[in-house]
Amino acid sequence: MLSPALFHPYVRCVGASSRINQKLPHTAYDHRLIAILEGSGIIEIDGCRISSEKGDFFIITPGTPYRVEAGTGQMIVVINFDMTHAKCDISSPVISVLSDFFEEQKIIEKRDTSSFFEGNYFVAKKPYGETLSLCRTLLDAYKEKADEKDDLYITGLFTQLFYHITKNRDDRHKDGVANDIYRHITENYRLPITLDQLSELFHFHPTYINRLMQKNYGTSVRQLILKCRFERALYLLDNTDMTVKEVAIKAGFSNPAYFSEAFYKKFGFYPSVYRK
Repeated sequence: MLSPALFHPYVRCVGASSRINQKLPHTAYDHRLIAILEGSGIIEIDGCRISSEKGDFFIITPGTPYRVEAGTGQMIVVINFDMTHAKCDISSPVISVLSDFFEEQKIIEKRDTSSFFEGNYFVAKKPYGETLSLCRTLLDAYKEKADEKDDLYITGLFTQLFYHITKNRDDRHKDGVANDIYRHITENYRLPITLDQLSELFHFHPTYINRLMQKNYGTSVRQLILKCRFERALYLLDNTDMTVKEVAIKAGFSNPAYFSEAFYKKFGFYPSVYRK
């Protein structure tokens, strides 16, 4: 694990663009810090689609696939860096490659970053008021770099930026997304809900949404939907004179026959028997 005391970043490249629109996932051989200076768009990291807006920051570790979809007018700063100066002899920008052609053995520096954030990427949603100003200053300093002496100033600026991003990070970002998904399902379970719809709505990969729900609530999306629908069906069977078909429709089951079979599989008897 790389302790904060040993953090001595090497900034390899700083660039800005308003035209990044990657059709396919790319993977980098060094770390990436992506800052959103203006506008909004989407960043997909390791299969997870995340909305990106002005003031957001994303840190991506080497070997992690990502894809940037810049919205109209979106300005993005991309910083290539290492966590230490161990490989500072590699000073030229190291471009990312299409993920299908990535060669893991060529990663420049492998470091355990868990002292700063968990996982292979990190999201900071508008973490700190001065971070954008600091990022712009860093961009200008890199553009005006005259010799190696300026590297000390650039390293200092980046260290401050990295500190503010990770110190004031939104630890609850992913948990907050899970809460939003849970609330959406419990409020709309009577409507058709699919993983693809949730993915489109919350900008996360369907597989990741299931993992997120499993981690936070111990259930898959499908299991949660069925739980809500069965609870509603039991209430209607107990407290109304609706037919089984009507109960099925009201509880969110579009196919009454499927409802009866699913009910039997869940409880060991059919809805008509339960009511008796």
